[in-house]
Amino acid sequence: MVVKVEFWLFFLCKKFVKIDDFLAKHYKFVLPNLQTYQVMKTNRSRCPLVNILDIVGDKWSLLIIRDLFLGKKTFTEFMKSPEKIASNILSNRLDKMIKYGLIKVTKLPNDRKTKLYYLTRKGIDMFSVVHEMINWSKRNSRMKFGPKSAQFFNTTENLTTHDFIKKSQLAYIKYRKNFLAV
Repeated sequence: MVVKVEFWLFFLCKKFVKIDDFLAKHYKFVLPNLQTYQVMKTNRSRCPLVNILDIVGDKWSLLIIRDLFLGKKTFTEFMKSPEKIASNILSNRLDKMIKYGLIKVTKLPNDRKTKLYYLTRKGIDMFSVVHEMINWSKRNSRMKFGPKSAQFFNTTENLTTHDFIKKSQLAYIKYRKNFLAV
């Protein structure tokens, strides 16, 4: 929920209402320009589903997690995904996932300007969610999927869901360890 409050109204209300007590607990104030405050509600609910949806409930965050599992690491690689994410949205989602500890960023010693993004333990735990969503789509969508999806479904055929998830998570951890060692 985003509420725009005019700059003058914010200060007027602050004088007459205890904004600090209530809003400090439930809202973050962001100053996008000198004219307007944006108030973003946080901790809307004590429901665990709402909690995770506040973090990765948009399609772009889940696609970034998918792409990280597929081996993408740089902003440019994410931009080349067939879904065509806008660069400002990509930046926003990467920053948000860093803030919530799902991903981290580093730079190569020989190339200090290129950022490399990688999943943390929390981010790796998201694979089971992505996996189940992909399987749900396979079971309930009449769509013909692309070659990477067909390869994914063939890979999962002879494994239990639990075994496939663990195998994929361990493979990513090994992959991450190798590219961070460079």
